[in-house]
Amino acid sequence: MTHLVFVLALFMAGSAVAQTAAPQVEAPKGMRPAPDPNLDADKWQKNLDAYLRIQKALAKDHVKGVAEAASIIVTNAPNGVVRRGGERVRSAAAGKEALADTREQFKGLSQAVIDYTGANYAALVKAGARLPRKAYCPMAEASWVQGGSTIANPYYGSGMLTCGEFQPWEEKQKK
Repeated sequence: MTHLVFVLALFMAGSAVAQTAAPQVEAPKGMRPAPDPNLDADKWQKNLDAYLRIQKALAKDHVKGVAEAASIIVTNAPNGVVRRGGERVRSAAAGKEALADTREQFKGLSQAVIDYTGANYAALVKAGARLPRKAYCPMAEASWVQGGSTIANPYYGSGMLTCGEFQPWEEKQKK
């Protein structure tokens, strides 16, 4: 009986902690985040510019300048998901298997950038932001954003530089 009371007490204590824990920053899988009521389009443009430097470097098979660009994202990130993505890319760029690891971590950062940009698309366009194009690579099973009109795949670089296709932003599809 004493053990049962002890187990119940532990369960109830765990439930209380779970109920008071900080809310998750990430949106549940398959759900996009809500528009940011505190959107700063200029600050987000700095993030996009830094992100595009990373994308271009990976497409050219190197990580030169990636850690610095990721640091800009970490500093200016509008939410924890984008910040964590930038931190992971920055750490990977300094590692032993820098190119492969950075490409893998770039998938998470890319999805966070796509989600945030997509959720705030109308407001960013209204503010005059220079939005990049969204692309998808079926081989990598991952998306990214980039400038220009020719695919430059950051996941395979020179090995499959043009593998992928541009996709419309969801907001454009709805109009």
